Amino acid sequence: MTSEHNDEKSLKQCIQLMVDVISAKISSFGKKGNEQQVLHDLQKAIEKTFVEKANSSLSSQCRNYLSDMLNRYNYDAENQVFSTDFTRETVDRLLHDLQGILALIDAYQAAWDGNESIVKDFIEKYPTLIDKPGLYGTTLLYSAARNNHVNLVKYLIEIGKCSVNVQNKDYSERSKKSSANAVVGSTALHAACYQGHLQIVKYLIQHGADYFITNAVSETPIDNGRTRADIQKFFTDFLLFTYSNDSNTIPHRSILEEIKHKQEYIIDCFWEYKPTTDNRWFTFPSDASLRLQQSLMVDSNQRLITEIDLKASRDPQKISIIQFLLKRKNDQPENSAWIRCRGSSLLNFRCYSQWQILFNKHPTGETKPSPTIEILDMKPTKIQLNSWYSMDKKNNFFLERAMNYRRKYITINLNFINNEQITFDFENFIFNNQQDTVGGFLRWVPKFVSYATKLPLANNAKLSATFDITLLTTSYVEQAIQDGLIPSGETDQYSLKCDNILNHDILDLSDKV
Repeated sequence: MTSEHNDEKSLKQCIQLMVDVISAKISSFGKKGNEQQVLHDLQKAIEKTFVEKANSSLSSQCRNYLSDMLNRYNYDAENQVFSTDFTRETVDRLLHDLQGILALIDAYQAAWDGNESIVKDFIEKYPTLIDKPGLYGTTLLYSAARNNHVNLVKYLIEIGKCSVNVQNKDYSERSKKSSANAVVGSTALHAACYQGHLQIVKYLIQHGADYFITNAVSETPIDNGRTRADIQKFFTDFLLFTYSNDSNTIPHRSILEEIKHKQEYIIDCFWEYKPTTDNRWFTFPSDASLRLQQSLMVDSNQRLITEIDLKASRDPQKISIIQFLLKRKNDQPENSAWIRCRGSSLLNFRCYSQWQILFNKHPTGETKPSPTIEILDMKPTKIQLNSWYSMDKKNNFFLERAMNYRRKYITINLNFINNEQITFDFENFIFNNQQDTVGGFLRWVPKFVSYATKLPLANNAKLSATFDITLLTTSYVEQAIQDGLIPSGETDQYSLKCDNILNHDILDLSDKV
């Protein structure tokens, strides 16, 4: 502890000396003389101060910490010089940052102790440094979460706008980095799970904390909470382990990360059908399920067979892979059945999906005299019962991301039905509102790519069986990004990462777990 105290004291003295040098030179700006020469002299003075003071009195950890900040100003630590010339703007920013990391030393201790006033004062003065790891590698949010300072955690996220997934850093000597340190790379959620602070765990996840992110020893926050019974129970209730396999093991990765580690296809789903005139879903026989499963096991360099024949005991049946529709007897809608795969499109087929919802109850919903196979858009009109609606781009992303993170459910507001709060159940592929006056079924259909142009197709409803298409797979997206076919501004919709704050994802964890 004495060694750490001496390190901090020496670091403060070094930073303060650099602040004093800059402040003295700044006072001469505007006076008679060559400003460029003053800037040059200041640059050399900072280099000299850092070299002499750092080498004589700072530990390697302190030197690395200070060098990390100076790197923003093109400081070459190996040659101990700045590689670009100072400007007046550079000097002003450097002075502000040095004053900031000087104040940061005390702010980290305050976050550890739960001293909100010091932390708040620091953030008001230096908001851009809120996510910077401190001298010992930990962030303000990590320190507050580790020691169960709930109000400070809320302030840092809601007012300070810090990144909920910011990771700790390592400033130790390179020779010491060979022995992995679990703190390095950890997030606030790692700390809260390890210490068993369930309230903070729930809060962080409500605000986008990634429970599959790994630290320097490849541990996730879920791993860090494995010795805490209440943390394990929370994730057991919160996450969807499997659809068709008998497993009681909490998932270790998101689905996108899982398929990166698997060469072979993973089969974990149920194939079901629902006659258009019935309100029940039935499981396909094993042979039909296998045909359906194999029909979507194609890569983006293969053409997709858009219709498959099923041999039935009495009537011939065809399944449209584009519509996810089983057709019988002259393709009449009343003789048809909707199909769905209850499982993840990414996990089973490595393809992205378009989510659809079908209302079977709504206070003002209407039922047409005869079934229809038209797919509707989410527009604020009279709800048509027993018809599928395609989710809009924003809500489709929320559902895709929730499935990627193996959520059992997600609750969002649907604008096209008066901003009604709807909970989507990924285990049973159903949805309902809190009063259970609105409800129905959930399914996904594959997203497609034109085989000729290699461009994604926006609307499945306008496709026919004669279209030359293939699946919009993860391998296609990876190649398309490299080839520039997918603009850089649209890549986030495919990475399906947790955001900082999910304003549209309502997690009432107190009721659900």
